[in-house]
Amino acid sequence: MTPRDRLAPNERIVLAVGAYVLQAQELEHLLKILVPMTDETDPSLTAALDRSAILSKKSLGVVTREFVKAGAGDVADLQKLFAEIVFERNQIVHHFSARFAPSYLRINTKRY
Repeated sequence: MTPRDRLAPNERIVLAVGAYVLQAQELEHLLKILVPMTDETDPSLTAALDRSAILSKKSLGVVTREFVKAGAGDVADLQKLFAEIVFERNQIVHHFSARFAPSYLRINTKRY
């Protein structure tokens, strides 16, 4: 039996959700480093730093689209993978309780 097996089901869910969110953040961080360096119109360090500053406030979805747009060749599989990651991350971060919580924890917003 591993230490993870000793966790209650809700603790395993929290651990998995936290791990997914942190991995998505790491992906976003890495892409925010890479994307500014992919613009061939002005490859100077100054221009890359300017692009990095602009990109620093953008969401994971925007950053992944920019990375795919800068790609060469057939990027359909990469685009599909990023779309799935962004969708799942958004479901967890923005809609967790509506999608995953037991029905007794959901708030009926139609009443308000």
